[in-house]
Amino acid sequence: MQNQDTIGNVQLMQKINRQKVLDLVRRRGPSARPEIARLTGLSSSSITNIVGFLLERRLLVETGQIETRDVGRKATLLKYDPSACLVICIDIGSNGVRIALTDLAGAARVSKEICLDHALVDREMLDLVRREVGRLVEEARAAGGPAIAGIGIAISGLVLNNDRLVVSSSMHWRSLPLKELFEAEFLLPVFVQNNSLTKAHWRLHQGLEAGERHVVFMDLAMGVGIIDFYDRRINESVIGELGHTTVQKDGPPCFCGNHGCLELLCSVEAVLRQTREALAQGRCPVLRALRSIVGPHPFLEYLDSFRYPLAGEISLDIGLLRRIRIPFDWGLEVGMLGEVFRNTTPHAICQAELCANYDHKHQALSPGNPAKGLHRMAIDIMRTVFRRMAAEGIALDHGLFETLPFAYTRHAADILRTYGTDAVMNGLAFPRREEETAVATFARAIRHAAQAHLADPLFSPLIPDWNRVEATLPGFLTDLREEIPIP
Repeated sequence: MQNQDTIGNVQLMQKINRQKVLDLVRRRGPSARPEIARLTGLSSSSITNIVGFLLERRLLVETGQIETRDVGRKATLLKYDPSACLVICIDIGSNGVRIALTDLAGAARVSKEICLDHALVDREMLDLVRREVGRLVEEARAAGGPAIAGIGIAISGLVLNNDRLVVSSSMHWRSLPLKELFEAEFLLPVFVQNNSLTKAHWRLHQGLEAGERHVVFMDLAMGVGIIDFYDRRINESVIGELGHTTVQKDGPPCFCGNHGCLELLCSVEAVLRQTREALAQGRCPVLRALRSIVGPHPFLEYLDSFRYPLAGEISLDIGLLRRIRIPFDWGLEVGMLGEVFRNTTPHAICQAELCANYDHKHQALSPGNPAKGLHRMAIDIMRTVFRRMAAEGIALDHGLFETLPFAYTRHAADILRTYGTDAVMNGLAFPRREEETAVATFARAIRHAAQAHLADPLFSPLIPDWNRVEATLPGFLTDLREEIPIP
């Protein structure tokens, strides 16, 4: 037993010394044997044996010579050769899997992405990944290039001993034997590692700034991971899924089994989830307020699906254009959207970006005069919305009109708070007083529009559609085409 232990210790030391020499040449570039011996502290005979081993496997190659202190003798330079063998890299994320065949420097020779169907269970997802890796292995071996040295798998989650996945909250996986499954399939050594740690290793190998002795690397791509660099080494005692630290007692349950984990509250996925929930509530504060009072309704959801429903640039089918009635007041755009909603299916409607930036020249707010500026426009727009809601069968009573201005003000205040935070985070000025004045003005416009609707609920600013014009004045459209030259 003692002899076996001794042999095992010798083999371990050989492996460690070979890694030390290879890593030194990789980091420093072409180096001579005497320099390697001096920097590693190994004897010249050990360096000769180690270099011979690495040359045999083409991990090092000889390249040129330099003068040495010994008179008449030149030292041969040794260079790291990353093309000596290949590695299959697998990055498993919640939205997909990236697979690449790379050399030892990380340069990809072949890469592909797989979109994951979350309706599949964990084993089915792994089978999909293994099939794609199998194709990659077959193609690489058929090409007759360098041998594949192994497979590396990066995944968000708790990984122990570089091979055992304990739990991945982002993937909803528990205790999957990734190493055993892939080694049995491909007969190659497999290494499984936390994805934050693999990113930290990459950053460390890229080099840190001079003087950066203690650096904390935080990864927010999937969950919240943290890696600590100290003296240009990774501090193994500070590695982990920081996202599974409990920060809110009795908070929402996490897949890891805890409650109120940091990852649930501030990770990228959490922010995206909160954004989706906010968007589900509505982008426009007045529509958000209406939905909070009357509940979800197809017409309100339709209006709120437009990122900017007051844009005037449209393109319509001729048949549809002949059927819609056009408002003659400031409710033009919203009224047109209402007419399109009434005359066609939402599946036939889309919005498109014509350019990246828009220059809108708005009128003055006119907070003290409801007959001018944006104040007047808001009144006309809200009267158009009320008229369309009534046509859709939504009951509009005094209770709704009394509640709506207050509900609108509350939702607008929430949005202003969000805008203010965005401005602070991006170093921008935020004209809070002007924005609050606009909210108050629009709340008054809602009240004026409600009073006007109650006074004359049958009022309609819509002009007759073209079909009605043609029925009343036969041949009018033909005469119009003849009078107006079309280029």
